[in-house]
Amino acid sequence: MSNRIGFKEQIYYSSPVCIQNLLCCIKGYFIRKRRYSKEFMQCLKLYESKAFDGHEELRRFLQKIADVPYYKRLYKEKNFNPNAENLQEEIRKLPVLTRAEVIANKRDIVNPYFKGPVLLSSTGGTTGAGLEFPLSIEAEHKQWAVCWRYRENLGIKWDTWHGWFGGKIIIPVHKHKPPYWRINYPCRQVMFSSLHLSEETVAFFHKCIYERKLSWLHGYSCNLNLLAVLILKMGLKPIDTVSFVTTGSDNLLDSYRKTIKKAFPNAQVCTHYAMSECVANISETKDGRMFVDEDFAYMELLPFDDEKPQLRKIIGTGFVNYAFPLVRYDTGDVAAIDYDNNGEMYITRIEGREAEYLKLPNGQKIGVTFIDNFESFKKIKAAQIYQPDINTLIIRVEKNADYDLNEEWNIIKEVKERLSCPMNITVEYVDKIERTKSGKLRLIISDI
Repeated sequence: MSNRIGFKEQIYYSSPVCIQNLLCCIKGYFIRKRRYSKEFMQCLKLYESKAFDGHEELRRFLQKIADVPYYKRLYKEKNFNPNAENLQEEIRKLPVLTRAEVIANKRDIVNPYFKGPVLLSSTGGTTGAGLEFPLSIEAEHKQWAVCWRYRENLGIKWDTWHGWFGGKIIIPVHKHKPPYWRINYPCRQVMFSSLHLSEETVAFFHKCIYERKLSWLHGYSCNLNLLAVLILKMGLKPIDTVSFVTTGSDNLLDSYRKTIKKAFPNAQVCTHYAMSECVANISETKDGRMFVDEDFAYMELLPFDDEKPQLRKIIGTGFVNYAFPLVRYDTGDVAAIDYDNNGEMYITRIEGREAEYLKLPNGQKIGVTFIDNFESFKKIKAAQIYQPDINTLIIRVEKNADYDLNEEWNIIKEVKERLSCPMNITVEYVDKIERTKSGKLRLIISDI
């Protein structure tokens, strides 16, 4: 945890548990009041009734932002007509917008004609280029309405209590005594501190979930996978009272899904793809199919790797945030696609961010699924592959207490077996693999 914390954080961290719970509830009250207002409920009903036509929403959006300085110049330069009959073909006249370009043109992308209430939103991503931007309250309502449509379709009821395994620091790292969670009554959350999850503490997490009869767990997949791994490793009883495990913000690997199912045998394990920029949304159904929420945003899937045509870059145009409109925005994320018997394309999984791909000397690209189901990786706490240059891979390893150094050879062997060309591979042992500011464990880091 950084030493540079604000005055409010200092008060919170130095307070007793009961006061911390109270402060969590106060903040939760204001979040709930803003996020789940009467306008939100109206949006939820509209999305549930499928009242929004994606094509018309896209046209309306492109028409209304025509006078925003950045798009006014771009429309003229590209001879773009938002009234064109074939809008999906017309929109290809506009260039793909990268995050770097958004940051460079931020002042002109802000809509000077938008008059509604806004809040300041931000996204850090994994590229190191942080972005702060105005998000309209209406956009926030619609974003959470689409999210709750997905949850309700799974069977999660409104106001269900849930265990939260996100990335916020809710308990200082130096605090070593339970409870390792705080309570947010207004948002119906038991907020667990993933930073304190270990072999020594997992029994406390396990007991809390059982005793509070939490039927729903939500958070980063890496945190929920770690919880499941530790429950199984320490011989604790699988928790059959959990009916739903939902993940977001990071990639739900197949191995994560399998491990979570072992620890929570009666749970549906599903993921939901969304982002702060409100330009794309993908929801998983009960049967494991992933569908684009076309009434929320227009999403394009563009070629990513010539060697792997099933991989596509996710390019999005949102319909909801008129305060900071983004058209053909490169999310930096990659999806895998397939086709059904009718030739209709569908998404099979989210592969991760483009920045989380290894780039081999022969030109091949390998994503995070590269390290999925590694046998040797099951014998360590955590692992991360770092690529400093085109010919080198460094495997960072957090060892278990019973880790045998002979496993190093097995790890290198398994990595080599998955590479299509020779590379220099070394293992580096660390006490703890560094997480992002939002608490995520990045499985692959590449400097290429």
